[in-house]
Amino acid sequence: MNGISVTSLAVAASIAATGNGAAVDVGAYHGLCQLVLNAGPTNAGTDTIKLQHSDDGSTGWTDVAGAAFAAVGTAASDQSVMFNADRFKKFVRVVDTLVTATSVVRSVSLVGKKQYAF
Repeated sequence: MNGISVTSLAVAASIAATGNGAAVDVGAYHGLCQLVLNAGPTNAGTDTIKLQHSDDGSTGWTDVAGAAFAAVGTAASDQSVMFNADRFKKFVRVVDTLVTATSVVRSVSLVGKKQYAF
């Protein structure tokens, strides 16, 4: 696969509340990458999904400029965003903001090249 790696930033799960995902180490990625969102429809309202990053994975979380998806509404959504992974700090997390919606099923993945292959 020419050194392409896929990392799950948020496994497929039913999200029932606004919240932050787990910290994922993406420090080995470099250059252009693709962020991929797959989401079922919300039952009503919207879910806005974005990435935040941090140097240590526990403090100092800030939004990653250019790493947000269009809001998911009552129709299923398959979106991707091209991004330069060199702009990430070492850790990222997915942030869901549900507005009026009581649930949505979604997953987020990172597809790109790593500096070092082990």
